[in-house]
Amino acid sequence: MYTISSSSSKQRKIAMIILMIMVWQITIPNVCYGLTSGPSAPETEGFAPLGSSDMVDLFTGGLHYQVPIMDVGGYPITLNYQANPSMEQEASWVGLGWSLTPGAVNRNMRGIPDDFNGDTIGKKINIKDNNTVGVSIEGNLKLFGIPLGMNAGLFFNNYNGLGLDLGAKINSSTKAGNKSGSGLTGGINLNSQSGAELTLGYGLDICGGSSSNLVGVSAGLNSRTGLQSIGYDFSRDKIRANSQGQLGTHSSGSSGNLFTPGFPTYMPSPRYVYRNTYMSLGLTFGGELPPDFHPNLRVTGYYTNQSLNTQYLRSKAYGMMHPVNDPAPDILQDFDREKDMPITKNNICIGVPIATPDIFNVQAEGISGNYQIERNDAGSFFDPDKTDESSGQSFGVEIGVGADVHNGVDLHVNSTTTKSGKWKTEDNGIFNSFNLYGEIATFNNEFYNSLRQGYQFRNIEEASILANPGLYGSLGDTAPDSLLIGRVGPDDYTTNNLNGFVFGSSTIIKRNREKGNQEFSLLSNADADQFGLIHDIQDYPVGDAIFKAPGSVAITTFTHTNTPLNKMDYHVGEIKVISETGSTYFFGIPVYNLSYTETAYRTSERHIYSGSPLTNNVISVDATENSLTNGSGKDHFYELTMTPGYSYAFLLTAVTSPDYSDLTGNGPTEDDLGTYTKFNYHQSSTYYYRTPLTPNTTGTNTVNVANFNEGYNTLSTDQSGTYSTGSKECGICNRLKTRTM
Repeated sequence: MYTISSSSSKQRKIAMIILMIMVWQITIPNVCYGLTSGPSAPETEGFAPLGSSDMVDLFTGGLHYQVPIMDVGGYPITLNYQANPSMEQEASWVGLGWSLTPGAVNRNMRGIPDDFNGDTIGKKINIKDNNTVGVSIEGNLKLFGIPLGMNAGLFFNNYNGLGLDLGAKINSSTKAGNKSGSGLTGGINLNSQSGAELTLGYGLDICGGSSSNLVGVSAGLNSRTGLQSIGYDFSRDKIRANSQGQLGTHSSGSSGNLFTPGFPTYMPSPRYVYRNTYMSLGLTFGGELPPDFHPNLRVTGYYTNQSLNTQYLRSKAYGMMHPVNDPAPDILQDFDREKDMPITKNNICIGVPIATPDIFNVQAEGISGNYQIERNDAGSFFDPDKTDESSGQSFGVEIGVGADVHNGVDLHVNSTTTKSGKWKTEDNGIFNSFNLYGEIATFNNEFYNSLRQGYQFRNIEEASILANPGLYGSLGDTAPDSLLIGRVGPDDYTTNNLNGFVFGSSTIIKRNREKGNQEFSLLSNADADQFGLIHDIQDYPVGDAIFKAPGSVAITTFTHTNTPLNKMDYHVGEIKVISETGSTYFFGIPVYNLSYTETAYRTSERHIYSGSPLTNNVISVDATENSLTNGSGKDHFYELTMTPGYSYAFLLTAVTSPDYSDLTGNGPTEDDLGTYTKFNYHQSSTYYYRTPLTPNTTGTNTVNVANFNEGYNTLSTDQSGTYSTGSKECGICNRLKTRTM
């Protein structure tokens, strides 16, 4: 008798689990995209309230230690330490992992900064023309009613070189006359550059009485990208009489995908504009041979070209705080879109647009929370208005022999224009319901001509009772809904009716504010100069001046808008948060990321950096490759994205008691009523940063380097380098003042 041991059985189970994981990754590979929130400063992060009892992080095991420093007017100042700093983490002014900050509001930027109101985002790009020339031979054979096909092609692409394409397909059906039947379709295509692709489909046609029902499923698999899709198709044709007694066919059905791969989400960025050219020449031979043999052969030569229309792109960007009030069509809005792909026969769903408001993380003694904007109206999102132009010419000759001799000449000249932008057709009912600016359907302008606010900030971690239950109820509450999209002639149309609720510019407005335990409000830079608690930004010196009498200290004063030039008057200048106890926290110094650029380019192996410390992920930057004249790699790619200045944090400037009153309007001073704690800061000189930054062999200076991405190991022309540069402000708290000290 042979007995399987327990250890052998466990090994088999483990092997099966590993095999299933490998098969899953081959058929459905993960698609991951890295998103960053932009640069920040360690001086504004790392705050922890006094009395934190967890000395060990239960998730990472890292040590967290707190050293009380002083108590000023009831506000404690502590020195915090967090172990296990990351490789990219910067040291604050008190050391790596240490933080000494009284509190701040840190902005986690998502998409476009919320307070952008026409700020310009620019791009410089270079991509080599993509040219393909080739010849293909396609043979089709109908043998006893079963269509068979084969194709072979040879082509040359200036990106990927010489390529070979081979394929075969079959389409069989068992249906006869009006009886039920089934059909099977299949195909395989082998491409030396894009891999092997297999497609299978099965359809079942059920006929009964006066109706015909067709149900079909299909699937596609690629050897390099895995499972492409699993689709379904259902249709029904029924013969019935109309009101006049005339017989007609009524058709209905649906189709879609049960599975789609991970498509990249849309992110707001100026889009490339291309010119496309296509030319082809075809020759077809066909005939008919007994008993039932119908062969034909087609030879086609073709040429395609794709090139950039311009190397420079500039677009105005609008965040969630400002409605789109610019008539220019080439604008960027603050949203992304799931599964950003075009509508096709098998994919009839428009990608869902999702607003991407920034997250404002509030941290101070006695208050905390994560806030984001929530609009009180509804509007529409749309892509920048861009146009890709295509032109093509095609010439063909057909020759036939056999029982049915046929010949002919085909000549095709076409011009195609592909556009992205607003849905402008007049037959768009939902669009016209929001049409408050003539051509642009956008967010409601009523709020900006009255005392109502177009938005408010809410704590995303706080549950609240709906202040507008009637509005949510009329929209169907949490039930999924959809608007009808149809077609009349060449134009698509929508209605503005959803479950009996008719959309309009005044029907989807929140008339009541959502309630919360903490009030979060803000002022623009221009308003902060006039109505903020502390009108001016005060820069206190460091060093011996800290210990001098207040009257003998030379304080530099400037407004929120006068320096530097990219601090726009409509950017956020002051944030005010009222806690549950009634204390008011003012965050009145916006700390700016003055400029930010991201660069990516193709590179070659000869520039691999071999300095100290040694690393395989860093390369030296070549000046020629890092320019619009880059000639390296398969596509000569170069891209530089420039983002204008925005505030990444707001420093805590004052905490006032519930009974505080500013009698003279000059900020917290000794003549005011109530109590307060004021925080003074030194604005350090502009801090320039670069990622990555690698010291040279002496360790004293830095070299011009970039992160290295080697791409596919089988290719030597898809390597790339990336780096980011910029400048930002930093603020260090050096004075605390109360009414009594």
